[in-house]
Amino acid sequence: MSTAHINIQHPDRYDVFGESYQARLKIERLEGELKQLGIYRDLIANNLTAIFTRIERGDPAELHYPDGRVFVITGKEKT
Repeated sequence: MSTAHINIQHPDRYDVFGESYQARLKIERLEGELKQLGIYRDLIANNLTAIFTRIERGDPAELHYPDGRVFVITGKEKT
């Protein structure tokens, strides 16, 4: 069976899920970015939960910065 055919379309004319190829690529890129942002948001939320949980227990929490600095956070109830 030969795969050579006469009616050759430009790639932008193909419909993928009812959208043009370029539009679908844009959607895929945005979906990927949203997924990564969701992962980053969850990581930050977990870190904040850990900080507040440690402070509530009276344990210190350490914030480690990329340049090597470390800040210790301790909690003391306001009187």
